[in-house]
Amino acid sequence: DILRFSKMGEALLSNGLSTTVTNRWIIASNYDQIVAWDMLSSSFSRISCGPLEGLQGGTVAVAATDHGDVLYLAYKRLSRKNSEFWRYDLLTQECSQPEWSQQWEQKTDPQGWYARSMVIDPEGVFLYVSRRWEKLGRTGRMERHSISMVNLQSGSIEDVRLHGTQVDDDVCPGVERSDVWKNTGQPILVDDILIMGFVEGSSALWLATQPKSMWKSGQRPPCQTGYPSDCSPYEWELFRLRAPKVSIVGNNIFRGNLAENGGALSLSGLSNLAEVVVQDAMIKSNSASMQGGGVQLDDVYGRVDFNSCSLTSNEASLAGGALGAFRFGYLTVSNCTVSLNTAFEGAAMHFHSRDDFLLTSCSFTEVGSGTVEMRHTWVTKNLGSARQGGTGALTAKGNVLVAVLATEFEGNEGSFGGSITVKDDVRLSLESCSITNSKASDCGGAAALNNSAPLVLKGTVRMNSNEAGNHGGAICAHALDASTGLCNAAFHTHPFMLDHSQADLVEITRNEAKSGGGGGMYARCRGAGGATLDVASAPSVNLADNTATYGSNIATSAQTFSLVLDNAPSGQSASLSLHPGQFLTTKLNFLDAFGNRVLTASGPLPYTVEASLRRPAPSGTGASTLISQSFAAFDEQGVCDVERYPTSVKWPFVELPSGERSFASGLEVSYTAFERDATLSESGWIPSPVVVPVHRLPCRPGQAFSPATLICLTCHPGQYVLSPDQTDCVDCPAGGSCDGDRFTAAPFSTFEVEDGSHYRVVACDPGYVLVRSSSNPAFDQCVECPITTYSLSPARWSPNASLSVQAVENAIDAVGLCLDCPIGAICPGGAKVQPLPGYWREEVTRRVLPSEEAVVLHRRNSNESGVGGKQQSKVKLWPCSPGACLGNSTCAIGHQGPLCSQCNAEDKWVKSGTGCYQCVGDMSALRLAVIIIFCCLIFPLAWYFAAWQPYTSEVKPPSSQHLLDRVATWFGIVKKPSSDEDLDGQEGDGHDSADSTVSTGQEILCCGIRVRKLKSVIWPVSGYRNIVISFYQILSSFLGGHSIKWGRPLAQTMQAAGLISRIDVFAIPAVSCLSGTLNYSQTLQLSTLGPIVLVAVCAIPSVIVKILGFAKHGGWTKHPKHAQVTLRLLTSTKTILFIVYPTVSMTCLNG
Repeated sequence: DILRFSKMGEALLSNGLSTTVTNRWIIASNYDQIVAWDMLSSSFSRISCGPLEGLQGGTVAVAATDHGDVLYLAYKRLSRKNSEFWRYDLLTQECSQPEWSQQWEQKTDPQGWYARSMVIDPEGVFLYVSRRWEKLGRTGRMERHSISMVNLQSGSIEDVRLHGTQVDDDVCPGVERSDVWKNTGQPILVDDILIMGFVEGSSALWLATQPKSMWKSGQRPPCQTGYPSDCSPYEWELFRLRAPKVSIVGNNIFRGNLAENGGALSLSGLSNLAEVVVQDAMIKSNSASMQGGGVQLDDVYGRVDFNSCSLTSNEASLAGGALGAFRFGYLTVSNCTVSLNTAFEGAAMHFHSRDDFLLTSCSFTEVGSGTVEMRHTWVTKNLGSARQGGTGALTAKGNVLVAVLATEFEGNEGSFGGSITVKDDVRLSLESCSITNSKASDCGGAAALNNSAPLVLKGTVRMNSNEAGNHGGAICAHALDASTGLCNAAFHTHPFMLDHSQADLVEITRNEAKSGGGGGMYARCRGAGGATLDVASAPSVNLADNTATYGSNIATSAQTFSLVLDNAPSGQSASLSLHPGQFLTTKLNFLDAFGNRVLTASGPLPYTVEASLRRPAPSGTGASTLISQSFAAFDEQGVCDVERYPTSVKWPFVELPSGERSFASGLEVSYTAFERDATLSESGWIPSPVVVPVHRLPCRPGQAFSPATLICLTCHPGQYVLSPDQTDCVDCPAGGSCDGDRFTAAPFSTFEVEDGSHYRVVACDPGYVLVRSSSNPAFDQCVECPITTYSLSPARWSPNASLSVQAVENAIDAVGLCLDCPIGAICPGGAKVQPLPGYWREEVTRRVLPSEEAVVLHRRNSNESGVGGKQQSKVKLWPCSPGACLGNSTCAIGHQGPLCSQCNAEDKWVKSGTGCYQCVGDMSALRLAVIIIFCCLIFPLAWYFAAWQPYTSEVKPPSSQHLLDRVATWFGIVKKPSSDEDLDGQEGDGHDSADSTVSTGQEILCCGIRVRKLKSVIWPVSGYRNIVISFYQILSSFLGGHSIKWGRPLAQTMQAAGLISRIDVFAIPAVSCLSGTLNYSQTLQLSTLGPIVLVAVCAIPSVIVKILGFAKHGGWTKHPKHAQVTLRLLTSTKTILFIVYPTVSMTCLNG
């Protein structure tokens, strides 16, 4: 009546229903209350624990010993997740909490473990508690079940291994996590565990388990609410708590044995209480077709010790050449030698705590962890498989704890890890160990780490002289997050999966990665950064003298796909500047986290790079437009040189209404790497494309943009281009030269740009005719006048044809505009007119012509007509003095100036007749003496006789002679009459007339002839004199007036005649040298002004006589000496002017 039970199923399933039976008591609990039936007194009593009174909660389980009076109860408060334990004395009715209750709360998960059932072993030493943890998850309820063992004497708490596994809700619908355990050989997925009691004394437990295999599609079976006859909600299992101890001690030899698993020794099905000791055993040359060539441990959760054993030359096809441990508890290997063993995985030892099971539609992995301790052991020359997937000598998987102390690994080989390979959740520590001369065909010559926990290094650890065929000469850290391809969280916390915080020295030297990166350490993941980059500089790490294809000491797998600009890697912020038609000059490479270029010694990287030139679409308007595309591969230096796979860059444009081309902007090149195999990607990583903005450069000089091909095309050498982006290549005009870029006009021609696209000729220098075709600018040129012709006028073209000068349509008509060469010259063509010897070409000065925009100078007007009635300049030739002109406008030595008629005064050349004479020596002293003699002696005497003598002589009677008679007498024309001659002549009125010279009827003696009048004699004589002087003047003019090469005697005669006909003292070489080097201007001034000065000096006495006659004699002519002084002035003036007239005239004309 106190506890009402409806069905046994409800008793088992209801929360808190629990019973326990002792020799005296039967105790039952239904969460809210506990009652005890005392079989001695046959009475019921309620059990009340004072500290729990008034609390919200209830008792969930009770347990008592068979022969005791102590009751243990598990109480669950609503405010707490965990159960708490109390001890109740059935006799004294005292309730207290044991000390281990607090330890229980600390040990168990605070999120909600509570007791499901309890039982105490018959000896009353151990309390076994089944626990349950549940929580509402995303798709249902999450549950965990386990059994713990409490030592009631010591208070220690230990979990009992139930071979449990974890299952996620994504695999099994309706359940997020539950347990699988195994006892009878089959895995069972359970939903509940109840401890029913002990059997076989205290060596085994009866457990009632509710298997989840009864569920279908995530729905609970109908057994939950009612139990039909064919449905049992629980199954009964026997769980053994005791196992025998096995000792194999002594010099036992296991050799040459063969089995499927465990060639020499196989241990299985042992609980955590079992103990196995193998000591001083030799396990050699055994083989297994599956696992454990020497020894296999499977389902052994007790302790197994190998001491001072030798495990050599054993072989397993799959795993564990010497020792394979699968689902084990605690294993020690001390002072052993493990060598020359072979297996695909774990050539020496293979530790694995997990297997995969398949149950209905759910897949799950068994949970369990094993512990391995290895001390003072030698693991040498074990050979793992070099095939993909082969592992090192010591391989650990699953949830295993491996501690290695003072152990040497040497000469081991494998594929992934030469000596050590760890995976999954393995926790490995090396203390005072060394790994040397080991090899991995793939990665990690010493150790390959592919686990979630770091390799803990303690003391002094050395990894020297190891080798990897690919990456990581010593260490290969495969710390990859499979979902992202990036380095996992543990890698960032412990770079390269190493924890060297407890190490005194970590020496990683002389290792080699033959075909990959990281001679010392290599990380096979992406996203390495932070502390990873500082691991090589850690104080306790000596990372040196390692070699690799890239990253000699430390490297990672490819991190970034980057551009290489100027041998310096650059990110995606770089840009390119390209000409249309230019090949992409970009280089790309893969870099690791340390900036090392990723290489492989086996050849180029297995990637193909696609280079796509695209025009991005306006924002939000669609996909980009592909313009051009090319593919490239990597070379052996790890560089993808896109230029080696040329593709021209095409640049789109639009033509504006003005005809100008407007080129597209904002283009970009996208470089995408496609992997040919998984060497670099690890998990199929495809690097992000490198997108580089492209800026357009104008076409290079000598190129023109082609609208048809959208590239810049190179112009031919016979072409030019004005604006490479806007104009096409143009054929070179005939009047210049082109180099494919620029047009260079001939030096005698002028070209101008027309319409902004081509050159046209507009002007030519003198000597050329302008040829300008109206249909083809390539014919434009300046044609030189040929031999025997010339042209002095510059040619110029004008849009107004009437204003064009020397311009024609074609070269054939150009010769007609040239002038014929004049006589006395040679015309080699053009504007050149070269005078022959003896001729002088007058320097042409051109005048302004209305049809020209230039000044044309010409010293003499020429009225010859040219084309279209326009005037042209002509050459005028003049004969030179004999020997003065040598031809081609060149003067003989010493001659200069027009017609070579002047002498070179700078070199002391002076005029000598018609030629030039060079003075020799210094004439300054002689010149001074001549000047003194002339001024002091010659000039005073000449002046006296020419002017002053009549003034100082006696006055002659006026009637003695008339003025004209005296002149005739002075010249010796008439004889002076004697005093007795009857010359009845009168002076008359003093006028000097012919009629008054002689008295009428008188005769005078003239040249021996008596004549009546003097004038009839004087004037004929004067005519004869003039004729003679003129003859000599004319004769002397032949020498310089005609271009005839006279003979030497005749030329000297003509020169002498010049001296007779005209007195030019400065033409005498000696006089010219004495007078100094007078130029033409000075000579002209002296020749014209000198006679005037002489006449004025000679007139001084006459002026004095007239002044005195006016002052003293009453008239200007009344002075007694007036007649004779005046006569002398006239005579001197006539003589001077007659003598100097030819000289002055020739001097003026020669100028």
